[in-house]
Amino acid sequence: MTVDPTVRPPLDLHITVHDGGPHNFVLVHGSMDREGGFARLVKFLRPHGRVTTYDRRGYGRSLSATGARDLAAHIDDLGAIIGDRPSIVIGHSLGGSIALGLATRVPHLVTGLVV
Repeated sequence: MTVDPTVRPPLDLHITVHDGGPHNFVLVHGSMDREGGFARLVKFLRPHGRVTTYDRRGYGRSLSATGARDLAAHIDDLGAIIGDRPSIVIGHSLGGSIALGLATRVPHLVTGLVV
């Protein structure tokens, strides 16, 4: 497991990458949650791929993240986290709206979508 707290400037979110099998997964938590809420799912997915979890702006270890906290900003953050690794995106609650927004806006970054 690696922790990459800064993916791309000015993004200052807490991000954890769990190395695994051949696929890329990014998990997006909902409101009133944080990346740690996905612990059991990470354990299940790791044999199948690289699993990235992160605390969205204003949550968990990203409480001090600056900038807008609207849906568009969260979608931008998710796109920056995925970067050049198209991924299966799994979003819970508001995280599902963020995942769907990215899939609509930049479909080539999302190889699969679970909401």
